[in-house]
Amino acid sequence: MGADEARAITRKAGGIAETGNGIWHPSWYPLHQSMQSLAAKQWGPNLGHPREDHKREAVSGRAARLNKCGEGRERCITRSRSEKWKRVSREHRCPICGRADWCMVSVDTALCMRIESQVPVNNGGWIWPLTTKMVDEWQDVKVSRKPRRTNSELDAIWQPRVIRWREHGKCEIERLAKLLGVTVMALRELETGWDGRAWTFPERDESGLILGISRRFEDGHKRCAVGSRRGLTYSERWQKSPGPVLLVEGASDVAAGITLGLSVIGRPSCNGGLEYLAKLLRGVKRKIIVIGERDRKPDGRWPGWDGCRSVARSLSRGLRRGVTAKLLPDAKDLRTWLNRAGSDASGEMLLRELDEWRRSALDTAAKMKGDG
Repeated sequence: MGADEARAITRKAGGIAETGNGIWHPSWYPLHQSMQSLAAKQWGPNLGHPREDHKREAVSGRAARLNKCGEGRERCITRSRSEKWKRVSREHRCPICGRADWCMVSVDTALCMRIESQVPVNNGGWIWPLTTKMVDEWQDVKVSRKPRRTNSELDAIWQPRVIRWREHGKCEIERLAKLLGVTVMALRELETGWDGRAWTFPERDESGLILGISRRFEDGHKRCAVGSRRGLTYSERWQKSPGPVLLVEGASDVAAGITLGLSVIGRPSCNGGLEYLAKLLRGVKRKIIVIGERDRKPDGRWPGWDGCRSVARSLSRGLRRGVTAKLLPDAKDLRTWLNRAGSDASGEMLLRELDEWRRSALDTAAKMKGDG
């Protein structure tokens, strides 16, 4: 059998593509055992390895080669990727480089993106043949994962620590109240504590079980305690406070809302805690307002406002009722507004400013629509 006949069989298998200079090399390693054995017999170990002066052309410029090779090769590559190749992971690592990302493994071959072989691939990486033993070892890896703890189990872990940190951190809570500009009573309602290095805020699910601890360090950085699960920050008295329910971002904003005598619930991030919020607010008849942060970035991104609107839309669909998204007037967040207002601050004053901001925004939108 000549080289031309071997190339024809290989091309029919869908694993070899021709570059513009007539050099043949694998663009996606063939999955058919007959083709592999034939190629090995005809061309030996240097299967399709391009000459040194053509190596760069062989592994780059995918779009140009697709135009030369035709649409059939494009379909073959897409089909091979989606149906026969699997990504490596921490449990199933690459059998060539041993890494847990970027590489892929097929039925009897590996596409390694780090270690070079004599078989380069058009869109990056190198093909390595795998023995039956290597494939079996890769597929038979047993993944040992710890079972996910229930909310009750997490509460049993964190509740004793919250009590201990709360009792040992009374002096530190007073210092935090001065630092944030909130009342000590507001921090105590949230069961704020001190673990020796940072202030602690428990985060809960919809039933009040403690899921984890959010830590605030003296330099302002925030971290979660190891083993925590993100939840909501709220006081047991949130339902008894008058006015609408304000959904703010972060524990310090919740403390500021309690200082103002408002009903506040803290989200763990700009768009987090949606599952627990939907369960906690089910059946609530009062108005619900999601408060976003004025944290617009220089590149135009606005995570606080985008997350605020996303949470409001999702809650509106889940609760089947209207949920409002708003920004505080001339303040980054609720705590900033409280510190700016000073001793004259009150919950009624805040709600009045929110209503005025809403009306001014509607007037501006109507004016822009009329001008257009």
